[in-house]
Amino acid sequence: MKKYMLMAVLAVVLLLATNASAQIPDFTASGKATVSVEPASTPGLRPGDVFSVNVTVDPAGKGISGAEVKIAFDASVVECEDVSPGDLLGDSPLEGKKEIDNENGMVWYKLYRRGSTPVPTEEGTFAVLSFKVKEDASEGTYYLRITSAKLTDENFNYISPIEIKNGTFTIVPPPTNITFSDLRVEPTEGVAPLDITVCAQVENNGGSAGEYNATLKIDGEVVDYKTGTLNAGESERVCFNYTFTETGTYNVTIDELPAITVEVKEIHDVYIDAKYTGTYGTGIRIDNATVEKIPLDWNLTVGETYYIKFKVVNNGTVKPERVNITVEISNGTWRKVLDTYEKDINSYHIGDVTWDTSDLAPGNYIITLNASIPEDAHPEDNERTRGVVLEEIKFLVSLAPGWNLISMPLNDTSVVKASSLISKIGENCTEVLRWDAETQSWKSYSPGMPSIFDFGIKGGEGYFVNMTSSAEVVFSGKGWDSPFTISLAQGYNLIGLPVNDTSVVKASSLISKIGENCTEVLRWDAETQSWKSYSAGMPPFFDFNIKGGEGYFVNMRGPADVTFEGTPWGILQL
Repeated sequence: MKKYMLMAVLAVVLLLATNASAQIPDFTASGKATVSVEPASTPGLRPGDVFSVNVTVDPAGKGISGAEVKIAFDASVVECEDVSPGDLLGDSPLEGKKEIDNENGMVWYKLYRRGSTPVPTEEGTFAVLSFKVKEDASEGTYYLRITSAKLTDENFNYISPIEIKNGTFTIVPPPTNITFSDLRVEPTEGVAPLDITVCAQVENNGGSAGEYNATLKIDGEVVDYKTGTLNAGESERVCFNYTFTETGTYNVTIDELPAITVEVKEIHDVYIDAKYTGTYGTGIRIDNATVEKIPLDWNLTVGETYYIKFKVVNNGTVKPERVNITVEISNGTWRKVLDTYEKDINSYHIGDVTWDTSDLAPGNYIITLNASIPEDAHPEDNERTRGVVLEEIKFLVSLAPGWNLISMPLNDTSVVKASSLISKIGENCTEVLRWDAETQSWKSYSPGMPSIFDFGIKGGEGYFVNMTSSAEVVFSGKGWDSPFTISLAQGYNLIGLPVNDTSVVKASSLISKIGENCTEVLRWDAETQSWKSYSAGMPPFFDFNIKGGEGYFVNMRGPADVTFEGTPWGILQL
């Protein structure tokens, strides 16, 4: 009996405990629900800006079935454009209240959840509020205040207490506003090169200091720029200098101001380029057949042909420009025009005038180059000069004791007789022999012999001279004319070749040049006082060099003419 009574009491206790569990608060959910404005602060807003804030709810473990929030704002600086639901109460909550009062600065918004309420409800956004900063808003920091916040739980009971966190937004001064005005261009016409000054007023009409970038534009293209800083309300004058080098009509402006027209008229201007390659600052370049750009400190040689080169530049706006060009040579008391001509020049003209010095004596000369046009803007650069020194070619021949077979590789007109040659060599020379190819015999002259035995010294011939001791003789004069022809008779011919001491010519090459009628070349060795011979077909080690200043016997089956071509200095072309 007692056993059943005890079991009945326990059952009642368990039943009461089960019914009472719905009335006991859930102490596992701790803390306050929080309603916040997020972000907590919105900085850097300017008049006209649109921004939004969220009203978020942290249920702190509770279920949320509905919410009602009132938010106050400063209606003098912003206005609320709209308020819309967030995700706190599901996808499509029921709207209970939506009131936007931009006159008094208040938003009243109420939403209810559709369907069951999850417990706990996750933290989320109750509402999204969109604001626009008024154009006349003053800078400063302003509050978004939650003046009222109500939350209902899953049983539609109000939740209390609720913690509220307000937000702020900050309005900064209006941005920099740079404007340009009062464009002026001086002068607006002239001839090239035309220097102009372009100015405009630049002003900061904005609310804060800032940089400006002033651009100078010619026909829409930026050609220069300047930067600077202006405080709010400040202004200054910005100016550019620009040079037009070509004729035409141009539109000139700063930034995007209406352009001003500038007219640049034609200009006549040519000059001789003093920096043209090889002119060494003189504007006149000199080449010969073997050397380009002869330096200023080199002397020129009488008898050579030179090429005077120069560059005339059309720096004007008239294209083409007809230019009168004259090149002359003078020595102070005498002058000769080497060339004069007219040339239509667009950009530039490279002149090339030939100068044959064979009719000139050694000495100092001035080359004058003139390139002129009417109405030249800068006539001072139309004429250039270059001084040169003409000297004779000098060739040294070394003579050994005994017989020496020599020739003159120079066209030395000062030595015309055997007696003159002996006098030039000196007292050590006792005799000169000349071979007569027509008679195949010798002619001799010694000091003291009657003048009827004296004979002429000819170019292209070789001569034996007899020496009592060694000596050196220097021949000065002009180089051989090119082409240079030697007539050869049948039999032996004693010749001298127009070859300088830097040439390397073989006896075999000479035979080949003369032709099949030439059977042998003989060279006299003054050191050993003996002959060296080479004939066509002999082994190469019998071949020998042809040297400047020496004479050579060539044996011919029949007569022939042989022509040599080269420079007047005597570089033999075989």
